[in-house]
Amino acid sequence: MIGLDGSSERLIDAALVDAFCALTGDDDPLHVDEAFARASAYGARIAPGSLVIAVMMAAAVDATGRLDVAVPSVGFDRVRHTAPVLLGDTIRAEYRVTEFDGRRGHAAITVTNQRDETVAVADHVFAVVPA
Repeated sequence: MIGLDGSSERLIDAALVDAFCALTGDDDPLHVDEAFARASAYGARIAPGSLVIAVMMAAAVDATGRLDVAVPSVGFDRVRHTAPVLLGDTIRAEYRVTEFDGRRGHAAITVTNQRDETVAVADHVFAVVPA
């Protein structure tokens, strides 16, 4: 399983952010209020970090979804949002299993934008449960 990889790419536009924020109840003005966000240090609306993590999970499913076992997420270690994700950005999560002991494992995740800037990194912890 070590070396197993997957990816997920997503355009982060206003409709997606608005729907995600409505679904999750995240009404932080940096995500939903254009005027507030424009006046902030970011100069524009930014995507919620939890939306970036959702794209990470899509990459995890891309890597492990074809296995004949259940691979539930146990959690994340060392999640870091290293740069803002702006509306209009296309982000790509790259997922690679780095450790596996037969029962649990770790995967390194790196998320970049269309400018090849790293916007997030994480260590995903997962379990393997026979079907």
